[in-house]
Amino acid sequence: MSNLKKVVLIVIGILLFLVIVTGVLFAAAMHSLFGSTNYETEPPTQAQTETETETEILDIQTSEEGVFYITETANEAKAETEETEEKIPVASDSDVYNILLIGVDERPSTGDTDSGTVMLLSVNDSSRQRSMITLNRDLTVEVPGQGEMPLDQVYGAGGGTLTAETVTENFRVLTERYMVIQFSQLVDIVDELGGIPVSISQEELDPLNENIRAICAQRSESPDPYLLTETGTQTCGGIQAVAYSRIDQGEGDAQAVRQYEIISAVIGSLGDQSITGLYGAVRTVLSGVTHNVPELEILGLLVKVGRLSGYEELQETLPSADLLVTEQTDSGEIFTTDWTEAAREIQTALY
Repeated sequence: MSNLKKVVLIVIGILLFLVIVTGVLFAAAMHSLFGSTNYETEPPTQAQTETETETEILDIQTSEEGVFYITETANEAKAETEETEEKIPVASDSDVYNILLIGVDERPSTGDTDSGTVMLLSVNDSSRQRSMITLNRDLTVEVPGQGEMPLDQVYGAGGGTLTAETVTENFRVLTERYMVIQFSQLVDIVDELGGIPVSISQEELDPLNENIRAICAQRSESPDPYLLTETGTQTCGGIQAVAYSRIDQGEGDAQAVRQYEIISAVIGSLGDQSITGLYGAVRTVLSGVTHNVPELEILGLLVKVGRLSGYEELQETLPSADLLVTEQTDSGEIFTTDWTEAAREIQTALY
């Protein structure tokens, strides 16, 4: 064998070795990232539990084929089937990845676990579109196995799994994955990102500083370094960002709008990180969320981060205002919608 061939083989061997080592190190780093997360396995839902346990016999019928026992579960299943037949099919596509982002602002003073923000994040590789759809949290939805309740109360009733199933059932968009983030944990996440841009008005300044004082009191910190005196767009740290998200003054669901702004800014800042900065930021983000996204899927999403910046961005609040309807019930006023049109609107936006 000539010396040239030997040199070529040696170079190829070295390159292969480097590729293998790099792959192993990358896989180890990704596994370490996943290990820092709060991964939830899939528990049985309320609807599944009821289907397995409720079998009270209501009637017995006979025919030429034999004896049939009519149970409560069978009647409920029939009723659910009849109702489902009136709904449009659930949209699903291998080129579209949906994940539900649930923002929960649980405060020690109230113990509340309602979700302040319910956002559907979607990536469509076919149309090269990334979408952030904010779902109206006050909308009364049909919850599998539990009847009707406002969307923002579903998380407290059954966690992320039930919330994702409820979104699929009502909005007819396949939503199997979810991430739950506590707004209190955003303090560390925003600080890791180096702050995020927030636009503050004169009307927001006083309640913002009041919230800063409250957060610092819970953390046994002095609020003085965090108090703001100027309005306009400025870079806010974690305590300031969370304080901003808790301002509830304003028209409509003003607090939900502000929470959406903070989450959007966090997601935007992730895309602006360098490779080394992204690893630290993602590690901090993942350690502060509860989710059911498998390790390989997280790896796939991280690999996509670079090219997602070239995708067209869509940000909307759905269902749109003209589809929302106010109804008076025995328990009070509720918000509902034309579910067929609302589902079509969301499917058109994402697919």
